[in-house]
Amino acid sequence: DEVQLTEKQRARLVNAGVLGEACYDTAYPLNGVQRPVQRLVIVRDLKTVNGPKADRMGLRHARCMFEDLQLALYARAWEQTHPNDRVIGVGASEIGEQTVHYVELDEALDEIADELHVGQLTQHLRLHFPTSDPDEPGQTSFRRWMEERLRTAQRAITAFGDGQVNPTPGRHCNHCAVRDGCDVATLGGDAR
Repeated sequence: DEVQLTEKQRARLVNAGVLGEACYDTAYPLNGVQRPVQRLVIVRDLKTVNGPKADRMGLRHARCMFEDLQLALYARAWEQTHPNDRVIGVGASEIGEQTVHYVELDEALDEIADELHVGQLTQHLRLHFPTSDPDEPGQTSFRRWMEERLRTAQRAITAFGDGQVNPTPGRHCNHCAVRDGCDVATLGGDAR
């Protein structure tokens, strides 16, 4: 779905530095680079869930934010391949007996967030990635989260390149293309 901004909303986002010519790209590794932003994008990941039971609603979305790297990598890849776009939200759509589209929205859009109707809004990142300098252009908890997730991905790539690989055996080993050469694959269950 595409959300059309009203002229008033667009003007508020231009004044806030979220949209228009004077936007800052604060995500790794282009800190402080000014670029024009013409479109705002929300990246979603579809997740199937059992139920979910009332006490587990939103759990898969939270796991996507804190345990996985996927959403941040998708968001940054989108911005790199679409230089005039800014990702302003990410989230997991939990699809089960009920479907809920969760979205962690960049707080730079707080002024119009309730008017957007883009899904069930969450605010997980504000507690874990507070902005250190409110005067720093474009720096928000959302952008700090994306930067941290990208640094984590880079550390994993570097460790892998240095030979620091720690396989986790399990039933998934049965489907692995390199299980015949892996010392721990047999710990993962029956070889079929």
